[in-house]
Amino acid sequence: MTEVQVREKAPGEYGLTLVVDRSVWTTIESITTAYVGNYLALFVDGNLVLAAFVETPVPDGRIDVGLYGRSKEEVFSLARRFSERPGFVPLESAEGR
Repeated sequence: MTEVQVREKAPGEYGLTLVVDRSVWTTIESITTAYVGNYLALFVDGNLVLAAFVETPVPDGRIDVGLYGRSKEEVFSLARRFSERPGFVPLESAEGR
């Protein structure tokens, strides 16, 4: 991770933008392209941090994660956890495939 940004999407609703190193852009784009409409699990140090629904491929290394219903403090805590390298693991699709 080269950068982690906390952003306020709407009043009181926060999210993260995870920016990955350019060297893995192609890998992230391939994974997110293959799993559009499915979930990916994001891990930090082998621990599941969250499961994110893939709406669109990520071609530019900027992964936007909405964290609806989480407090500002929870989002900042999660951002700190992403200071380490996460892993990406596909989960079953939303349709049960």
